[in-house]
Amino acid sequence: MSGVEFIAVAAAASSIIAIADGITKVSQAMADAQGLPQVFRQAESKLAIVSDILYATKIAFENHNVSGVEITVQKTVANCQNSWEKLNEIFGKVIPDDGASSWVRYRKAVKTLGKGNKVENLMKDLMQNVNLLATLKIMTEGGCQEVIETNPRKEKFEAQIAEVEKWGPSLPDSIFDEGEKYSLHVSGTNNTFVQGENAQQFNLKDHAQSIGSIHGGYHHYASKPTANVP
Repeated sequence: MSGVEFIAVAAAASSIIAIADGITKVSQAMADAQGLPQVFRQAESKLAIVSDILYATKIAFENHNVSGVEITVQKTVANCQNSWEKLNEIFGKVIPDDGASSWVRYRKAVKTLGKGNKVENLMKDLMQNVNLLATLKIMTEGGCQEVIETNPRKEKFEAQIAEVEKWGPSLPDSIFDEGEKYSLHVSGTNNTFVQGENAQQFNLKDHAQSIGSIHGGYHHYASKPTANVP
């Protein structure tokens, strides 16, 4: 392993534990929350696995008396931290129940962060970078260079990543369109759907009745066949 550049392990270990501790706190809050978007529940199960692997990485550092890690680890950990900070920002805005729809809060949070920052995208990025920590080149306190395995269940974890890649979009890409407007659709059975950031409920005289909840910016209303909407 001549030519491999190493950096002190302390900073990487500190960041890894900070991410793992943050995940643990969010997972606890998520478990007690009600009415969260489905993608949050999907993420909840994966976050527990991510946290376990990060803690295992820290323990591997201790067991092997690691004094330094390959410099590429610094970038990998930074990428993990970046994905986690964005996820944590979204969770922090959506999990607390402030009376507003969790879907509305999620939608606003993602729009603020920009394209590529839906929960499913950030979860995939986080898990892929955590997976890179499964095999590390390290320097021991005795000055020996070694390759260590921090995640003996690497193949199973990669299967978990593949599952995340199959998640459907939690929000439509149209939310990022400049000047997004609402669209109104009326089916043959007079089911009215309103989509858009500034969408408002249209009561067709006194015959409209709200029968559903907001799902990712989609408002669903049912009405009696008494009016035509152009």
